[in-house]
Amino acid sequence: MSSPKHALPMRASKVRVALATTIALAAASAAFLTVTSASAATPDTIWGTGAPTSAAVDGDTSAVELGTRFTAVTSGRAAGVRFYKTPENSGQHTGSLWTSTGTLLGRVTFSGETRSGWQTATFSRSIALSAGTAYVVSYHTSVGRYTATERFTGRSVSGNLSIPSSNVGVYTYGSGSAFPTSSWHASQYWVDLTFTASQTTPSPTTSSASAPSSVPTLTPSTTTSSSTPTAHVTPSTSTPSSTPTVSVSTSTPSVSAVRSSSTPTGQTTKASSKAPTTAAPGSSSTSAGMTNCVSLPSRCGYPDATNTGVAAGTSLQRVPQDVTSGPGWAWDSRGWLQASSGAVVKNLIVSGPINVGGSNITVSNNKVLVSGENWGIGLQHSTNAIVSDNEIGILGGSPRLMVGIKDIYGDSSGFQILRNNIQNTQTGVQVEEGLIADNYIHDMGYAPGDHVNGTTSNGGTTMMTIRHNTILNQIDQTDAISLFQDFANQANRLITDNLVAGGGYTIYGGDGRQFGLTSNIKITNNRFSTIYYPKGGYFDAAAYFDPNGSGNLASGNYWDNNLTPVSV
Repeated sequence: MSSPKHALPMRASKVRVALATTIALAAASAAFLTVTSASAATPDTIWGTGAPTSAAVDGDTSAVELGTRFTAVTSGRAAGVRFYKTPENSGQHTGSLWTSTGTLLGRVTFSGETRSGWQTATFSRSIALSAGTAYVVSYHTSVGRYTATERFTGRSVSGNLSIPSSNVGVYTYGSGSAFPTSSWHASQYWVDLTFTASQTTPSPTTSSASAPSSVPTLTPSTTTSSSTPTAHVTPSTSTPSSTPTVSVSTSTPSVSAVRSSSTPTGQTTKASSKAPTTAAPGSSSTSAGMTNCVSLPSRCGYPDATNTGVAAGTSLQRVPQDVTSGPGWAWDSRGWLQASSGAVVKNLIVSGPINVGGSNITVSNNKVLVSGENWGIGLQHSTNAIVSDNEIGILGGSPRLMVGIKDIYGDSSGFQILRNNIQNTQTGVQVEEGLIADNYIHDMGYAPGDHVNGTTSNGGTTMMTIRHNTILNQIDQTDAISLFQDFANQANRLITDNLVAGGGYTIYGGDGRQFGLTSNIKITNNRFSTIYYPKGGYFDAAAYFDPNGSGNLASGNYWDNNLTPVSV
């Protein structure tokens, strides 16, 4: 089931694998003491004493640091760290308090934990917090299975401790405690602190019976958790860049995907239309004059976690745990789902690759749990397949999935790849023709020796359109979008109206002369972000485009931060 790797020419060879956000471990005054934990709440906390609602136990079993971003509204002292525990989250836990930039202020080890409920560990000496200053409180679990609420929209119950309006919860993978910076689907992980204000400010009282409706209770549901790219963060070769994964209730044969707590059940938040592909910089119908769209792509009409992947309210069944066959497809005991001509593969959580072998196959609204040297969805000599609204590459415990969606033999045709949320992959989409539109490809994965690509083609002349995608590669190699002449000439490609960032060069334009001059390559009206590197990519925004090739055109490309032209 593995796919051979080929050496790819024209790649940037420099691969930085150190985290750009350096954790200050030399905080000599930090409290690294083991103390006794208790489940009773102290006078002031972010989440109160009630059990979370609309939360779920995540199925991820990777070691991970989980945190909450907050600001001290008033000066005071932090006494300790809290987190909400369920029986699945066993083993040793440590709690940490950080500045917003990653300086460690204190750490404790939990002991005497109860089987479930709020756990509290107290520092040997309380830690001073300054009014108006942001911090992160976190805890580390070696077994995963943490409590998470996706699309969290609640508020702090304390008048002395505030939380940001989005991306409250943060995380980072690793066997030891480290500063968490990544976020996914506005998830929060029910981490808290105990705090006493220097000057008491009245705050709402909360109990398990009177907790605000915005503070969640545990219910069986499916949650996903993954990262939103953070500027200048590159994954370590020893720390997976994978993200908290889909969790499935083991006691319920069918589970519901939690997508947005503010969206009525059964409704989706999908974008209903695409931005024009010929608009002048910053003047499309959804993003006219708007800058810094990369901070929240959907604000400007681009794909992100709010309008791609499995729709809110979708009821999902697990394969092979709940079902092993459906219309035109069957689970193969060797570890993959095989779809044949006319199959409809829909509303599933699949613990393995989906292979699309035949004609007129639809693969839609699925979560694909697979990792390693494999693909999430593989096209096998297929024609007219539609691959839409799937979430791919979300299995924890692995550095990355090799390819999200792959034309395995390079001969599939007539397919459409639409509105998929693809992350933690070496390559998001690898095909040689067809339509790739409205997808969110982000938080790329890395394993030693990888060439990392958002979308890539190794050669071909049948028309391929890459339109209105958000493709963010935080790693300084290789690209967000690439056309390479590894096996054939490049011709008849339209790359238009995409929001792109990162890589060595953000876009590779197909030239290389191995198989002749390129032709009809059009790179138009793309929005380039400097979220990771000042030049878009580590080296530059674009490379290997031949402006003299017949029908080749590069025009209307512009910078996300100021709408000025980008030279391709």
